[in-house]
Amino acid sequence: MKFLLHAAVIVIGILSVPAAFAAGLYGSKHDMTAIPTQVGATPGSSSICVYCHTPHTLLVDDIAPVWNKPPVSSYYVPYSSSTIDGSVSPTMGATTSLCLGCHDGSIAVNVMVNPPLSGGYVTGFSAAPPGWNLTEKGYMTGSPRMDHDFSNDHPVSVSYPASDQGLVHPPPVTFPLYGVLSNKVECTTCHNVHDNLYQPFLRASNDGSTLCRACHNR
Repeated sequence: MKFLLHAAVIVIGILSVPAAFAAGLYGSKHDMTAIPTQVGATPGSSSICVYCHTPHTLLVDDIAPVWNKPPVSSYYVPYSSSTIDGSVSPTMGATTSLCLGCHDGSIAVNVMVNPPLSGGYVTGFSAAPPGWNLTEKGYMTGSPRMDHDFSNDHPVSVSYPASDQGLVHPPPVTFPLYGVLSNKVECTTCHNVHDNLYQPFLRASNDGSTLCRACHNR
């Protein structure tokens, strides 16, 4: 009886993890089920996770948990500034590349490695909700689109130099760093794609530049 109870607790715990992630997505602009004809899913389906994840992914080089998008280019024009202290890589980090798959306009939101429910896959939609900035084929357009030029904004794949007195050391755990040395600022350092409590998907409120000042000490 004790074994069965423990097993039930483990199963419930596992099932609650995706539910917790999805809870922060419902109604946000990462909730593709809000699009009228269910881009990439059978109409009427509530598969909110399938646009990015699948339990049966066919990708061999999986750079994110059960990732359901095709590989993207990792080369972008990097951020450049005469005042920057950390090094910048022209090759974007893995997590940033995942974001840019949609946000550079190269992959439509309805394109997946493993589309759900064979026979119900659609390749377009009649109209995106107001403010979504998607083409009729599901490609990102307008302000959410980043293209490949980051030379004057969004300093991603930038190192967080340990010797910079203008930065907080160590950085707050709320804002994770990435890479082999765990010192790279990527998109997901400041953005949490599963939670839009602080728009646009910020990890903390930026009222009064609070988010910026959490790391910048100037």
